[in-house]
Amino acid sequence: MSRRRKSLRVLHAAAGLFAGIALYATIYGPVRVAVACLVLAIAAQLVSIDRLRFAQQTGSKNP
Repeated sequence: MSRRRKSLRVLHAAAGLFAGIALYATIYGPVRVAVACLVLAIAAQLVSIDRLRFAQQTGSKNP
């Protein structure tokens, strides 16, 4: 598995984890934690999308 693909998996896993924490914090915890986790989840998704687009633009065979 290429390093780029592994980094995309890690970013998606981090986004999912932060989204889960945000959902839990929305129901049971402080709203500030939920908002912070949502921001981190969105940032992780945006970074992974940016890395994937860069791989496609450079013609990399392994995203």
